[in-house]
Amino acid sequence: MKMEIFLAGAGGRDVRQLTDFGCASFAPTFTPDGKKILFFSNKHDCDGRRFELYLMNLDGTGLEQVTRFGGFTSFPEFSPDGRKLVFSSDLNATGRYEFNIFTADWR
Repeated sequence: MKMEIFLAGAGGRDVRQLTDFGCASFAPTFTPDGKKILFFSNKHDCDGRRFELYLMNLDGTGLEQVTRFGGFTSFPEFSPDGRKLVFSSDLNATGRYEFNIFTADWR
């Protein structure tokens, strides 16, 4: 599955494509300060199910890999106060379809 991340203004104006990996990149969320986008992607394993969290600037530059778990890590969200990040992952799972919920302090 191929999915890219786009950013647009209100009403769909000024559409800009932010990723062009040719893989599955989805579930973007803005960082609490609104300056970056956090999402998950399988950009290092396009045909596989190894997904990691990534962070990028609003123009698609400055890509940074946030997790390196080597499995399925997904669906990042920030706590209402912006101090915690929560996400799901199969890290430490004991079965194929088991997922754990992780929380981490956000920088």
